[in-house]
Amino acid sequence: MKNGFIYVAIGEAYWKEASASIKSLKMQNSQPVVLVSDNPAGDNTADLFIHIESSGHPKIDKIRSLSKTPFEKTVFLDTDTHVVDDISELFEILERFELAAAHAPSGARAVDTTIPEAFYELNSGVIAYLMTPAVRSFLAEWEGEFTAGVTSPVTAKTQFFSFDQPSFRRQLWRASLSLYVLPPEYNYYIHHSGFARKRVKILHGRHHDIGLVASLLNAGGQTRVMGTFSGATPTSYPLGYVSHIGLHGVAGWCDEILSGQPANIDILINGALMATVQADLCWDEATSNRGRRECHGFSYQFPEALSPQQSWTVEVRARGTTASLPNGHWFWKRPALGNS
Repeated sequence: MKNGFIYVAIGEAYWKEASASIKSLKMQNSQPVVLVSDNPAGDNTADLFIHIESSGHPKIDKIRSLSKTPFEKTVFLDTDTHVVDDISELFEILERFELAAAHAPSGARAVDTTIPEAFYELNSGVIAYLMTPAVRSFLAEWEGEFTAGVTSPVTAKTQFFSFDQPSFRRQLWRASLSLYVLPPEYNYYIHHSGFARKRVKILHGRHHDIGLVASLLNAGGQTRVMGTFSGATPTSYPLGYVSHIGLHGVAGWCDEILSGQPANIDILINGALMATVQADLCWDEATSNRGRRECHGFSYQFPEALSPQQSWTVEVRARGTTASLPNGHWFWKRPALGNS
């Protein structure tokens, strides 16, 4: 098959989210959709379904699954995207380039002296790619580097390399690929302020009324700058991000939209509270690309690393909330008996 879309959904919450995104995509686009998932019941919203067993880390599963595409030209979409227009022109981009993605709204999270600062980090939530041998090799290298980051101890200097976008950036810099940077209209991240010149076609981020957000974003046709769109009431919604979460510990940043005061961060292991830390650290690595976030970092290294021979769920929440911070819900699946 020539052109198509691919989603990766690991875990029940993401199955439902993928289904909603696929429905929005199909309202505007006719190309086939493949869903890669660990859902034992399959899925009836996608045209094709590929069942996998999770590796225990959903982002490893995401990167690994990109090479399972049955299409020559593929557009990957995160499950928390919402499509409001025809995006078939992304396949035309692949007539000229091997890979295309939009800039990450937060810049480069990791300080990496091996890469020029001008080589901006790209967001991995929307990726158009041509399945050439070079792209297949790039995906394998990306998976390997990200996996190594996840299993490394967390430090102020290494925390960001366990997130998939810094490793995405590093491997893109090393790879011999023809790369195109998409405009923000094709991956507009609603939880950061941003700009658009034309109609926003792909919204990225969770919101209880994503249709309303799309209407607000596209209310004017001229160049426009917009603020963030919170999915909850401003008085209770914490602004933050978990940049590292794994077997050794967690790290990230968090503050309160209104008060701007350091937040208390709860760290839960398998549903039980392990520790509470305050988001009051000042890390250059954590804040250099987040201007206004000056001393709202947090880091916690587990007293003992979690055993990779057991199954774990790690959650990071702001005190007083029931939802995890963005990227703050992670699970590790115990390897099957007989696997090394």
